[in-house]
Amino acid sequence: MVVLFPVLGYFAAKLQTIQNEKMKMTDSRVQVVTEIMNIIRMVKLFGWEKKMDEKIAQKREEELYYQKKRLFLEILNGMVK
Repeated sequence: MVVLFPVLGYFAAKLQTIQNEKMKMTDSRVQVVTEIMNIIRMVKLFGWEKKMDEKIAQKREEELYYQKKRLFLEILNGMVK
């Protein structure tokens, strides 16, 4: 058990780093959606719906990458305990 303390500390540090990155990605996506909602008339007028949808989807994919990484580390952390 004592031997695994550094491993658990490593996983905890990685989890914290990944959680911080995920939150940055979430904030970025929410900011894009908020900007689009503020200029919705212009988006509709110029037909930018597809472009904006792709932009939001890209931000969501980046966010999901960190979410998957965090869940993987939580599983590993649970296995080591």
